[in-house]
Amino acid sequence: MKSHLDGIVVEGERVGIFLLGMSEEMLLESLVQPYESEKRHGCKVYLTRYMSFFVDEQTKKVNQICMFKGFKGKFLTQYGIGGGILFNKFKLLFTAKKQDEASDKYVEVPANEINKDLKSHVIALEKLGEKYSEVIQKEYTSKFECNGKKNLKIWVCRDIDGDQLPDLTSNHCLEGEYRSQVAINFDGFTDEEDAYVYYIQLWYHFSGGRKGIGTLYDLSKCDLEANIKDQLEVILREV
Repeated sequence: MKSHLDGIVVEGERVGIFLLGMSEEMLLESLVQPYESEKRHGCKVYLTRYMSFFVDEQTKKVNQICMFKGFKGKFLTQYGIGGGILFNKFKLLFTAKKQDEASDKYVEVPANEINKDLKSHVIALEKLGEKYSEVIQKEYTSKFECNGKKNLKIWVCRDIDGDQLPDLTSNHCLEGEYRSQVAINFDGFTDEEDAYVYYIQLWYHFSGGRKGIGTLYDLSKCDLEANIKDQLEVILREV
């Protein structure tokens, strides 16, 4: 299956359709044969030809993912989508320490709840992201200019499987591999207009496996406005 061979890799969050912190049940629904499983100290490991998944014995959630030689994914880093992954024997990704930070901000949405009601929530979330983006961009433009970073741009970016299609709107949010995020860019970082230096994911619909799943930014636990500002402060300090 394609999703076991490639996909976008988001450090500390996911590999293709596979999310750190996803339940063992969701993992098994997304995996396709052939795969093997074995018990190890404190966990159960599911092995495919190019990937392996470590499921914590107590929480029953994925807390570690490995990718082996032959995997052809690309990294989606704080600097946009990176090139193909290079391996010697294998690359080990994402421990529980990073997983906790990423998964706490998101709600895992099962396939039977990806419907019109969810669509209305996603549309409202993206509208809120657009509102905050406009206001915060005005607030931080002068701060960025004082730091030598001109023409700060904050916007809600949408793509399907990494392709930022010109006519893509929140009305497409239930389509497979649709993703929306608050993106940040400024002059001098990149010459590519649609690239971004940092992002906060809002919604992602994984369409692989026997069933699709999604991850939705959790407004009941997180303050989106504060998160955007936190990311801007990180950029001012470190980029």
